[in-house]
Amino acid sequence: MLSLLPGVPTGSEELRLVDGGGRCAGRVEVKHEGEWGSVCSYDFDWDIRGAGVVCRQLGCGKVAHASPYAPFGQGTGRIWLHPYFCKGTEATLQECPHYIWGKHYCGHEWDVGVICTESLELRLADGAGPCEGRVEVKLRGHWGTVYDDDWDMDDAEVVCQQLGCGSAASTKFTWRFTQVSTPVMLVRVNCNGNEKAIWDCNIQGWGPYKGPHDYYTTVVCQGFSRLAGGDSECSGRLEVRQGRNWVSVCHGRVDFMAAQVVCRELGCGTALALPGAGHFGAAAVPFWDGSFKCNGTEPFLSACTQQPPHIETCTQPATIICSRKL
Repeated sequence: MLSLLPGVPTGSEELRLVDGGGRCAGRVEVKHEGEWGSVCSYDFDWDIRGAGVVCRQLGCGKVAHASPYAPFGQGTGRIWLHPYFCKGTEATLQECPHYIWGKHYCGHEWDVGVICTESLELRLADGAGPCEGRVEVKLRGHWGTVYDDDWDMDDAEVVCQQLGCGSAASTKFTWRFTQVSTPVMLVRVNCNGNEKAIWDCNIQGWGPYKGPHDYYTTVVCQGFSRLAGGDSECSGRLEVRQGRNWVSVCHGRVDFMAAQVVCRELGCGTALALPGAGHFGAAAVPFWDGSFKCNGTEPFLSACTQQPPHIETCTQPATIICSRKL
């Protein structure tokens, strides 16, 4: 019978993730006595607590997915570590309770894998702009689609909010037969609409998967900012999304750099003027008490730094005139 020992790091052990397309996803390996080896564990031993320790130790954000079934292929060398019920608060994986170094109850078919949030990217592709199009996730260094025949507006809402594109306006799921299919990266995503990222939702399957069909979801977001009350979509009072509601931005809390970002986001060319309070009438929605700090190169206003709330009461909305009339 192998004895269970608390892991006490000696300072010589190193940690890495391999075969996952980057440093923040892959098969977990540790270096002990100068030799790299894998980490194995059973499904009831390995969960997001142990995986979270790995992601935090590597500076890779939070854990998005964890699996003990060799999701990134089986290792070929030593199995150095068999951790046992990490608490999730350990500073390093070696601090988790584990069997004696090099001793284990599992084989390479149980090599554990981790996907950390810093390895993942999200985009909307082939739409009219960055806030509409086919939902794609970058996993293992490659872009792929999302398969979910139960995809709904709650799922789309998370995508739009994560991308800084306001709330979801519409969404749909489609599929077709194809000779060359696009890889599917996520299968059956179930969100409640309040998650900060799509990988915080309940996800049934992590790819890539390939088959004789091309599956994809499309999302159209309402956008984070808009200009209201002007003679076109390219002039008016500045309003932004706060949750699923529109709020007005105060006069004096938007500078020319921020105006340039708004015009770019709306496809309205460049900013021509900030005509001043009352130019397009009184605010039609409640005021927001924050402001933006932009360098002028951001793709959307939501990518700018949001400044702390102001103490003074706002009475007039910010106004912007862009160069291009739609």
